[in-house]
Amino acid sequence: SHPHLLGSPIAHFLARVSLAPRQSYKSLTLWPLVLQPDAGECTAPPFVALADALEAGSLRVNEVSDGGSVPNVRVENAGNTAVLVLFGEELRGAKQNRIANASFLIPAKSELVIDVSCVEQGRWSRRRSEGFATSSDMVSHSLRKKMAFKVAESRAFGGGFTADQREVWDEVSARLTHSGSDSRTGAYADYVASRGSDVHAFSSAFHPIERQVGFVAAIGDAVAGLEAVGRPELFARVFPTLVRGYAIDA
Repeated sequence: SHPHLLGSPIAHFLARVSLAPRQSYKSLTLWPLVLQPDAGECTAPPFVALADALEAGSLRVNEVSDGGSVPNVRVENAGNTAVLVLFGEELRGAKQNRIANASFLIPAKSELVIDVSCVEQGRWSRRRSEGFATSSDMVSHSLRKKMAFKVAESRAFGGGFTADQREVWDEVSARLTHSGSDSRTGAYADYVASRGSDVHAFSSAFHPIERQVGFVAAIGDAVAGLEAVGRPELFARVFPTLVRGYAIDA
């Protein structure tokens, strides 16, 4: 009922969903958002998850040039279906690991340069000749929340989806230090690896349900965020990745 949402795609989406019984594990609680029985099917064109497109070989992600550019990567979609890159989804490889600064939908048969942030400060060289691969990991929700403010500010002033790279590096460094993780290149991936058993335990406690297209998450007594992908079959595919972003904080 917020006046700024009336008639918006967000309002249309929220009018078609309802909350299902919560799922909880220790400090993390998820309330599933499910399509109402009379909501009908999604009429938007189909799209697939980043991991599936990379695995199929229909999509390639690489540096923008031989020299590369820290805040950008090139995405080439040779497939016949659009590909969803999630905000905070990690890309590993090329000259340094990156995360997407927003959720991007890459059209079929297209090539785009997207805005990213580095989460591996101590490397700027290729370990292999290949480009990026997906890790099925998402950066922590708390870091995404910080990034979102800077990205929104950039957009408001007519810029791109630009985050504060120093803020991202500081957050990764603080997490590595706090966890005592050993990382030669200051990589967020090494922090995740050090918390692997905890994250797996949290992630395994949750599962998508029929017609689910999102969830509201709370850590402890505080609401942390809302995630949504309008197609139930695709939401189920990216659900583990989305949950890991909250599990690492919980």
